[in-house]
Amino acid sequence: MNLSDRYPTKLEGVPLAKFLSMSSIWREAEEEINRAIAINLLRRKVAIDIITPSTGLSIEEVQQPQQQLNESR
Repeated sequence: MNLSDRYPTKLEGVPLAKFLSMSSIWREAEEEINRAIAINLLRRKVAIDIITPSTGLSIEEVQQPQQQLNESR
């Protein structure tokens, strides 16, 4: 008996296209969450060099909402 027999994956029988679609949706949701976290940190005056490794966003991805926040003030 191998490990997959004892612990079947939840993706058994899921077509590859559907799995890839689910993965894409998950990545998009994760990116949106990270952008929201970055905006909240920017509002609290957290430095970009702390936000980027904390969220996985690039410097440019963090600077864009920072500029929007500065313009709205």
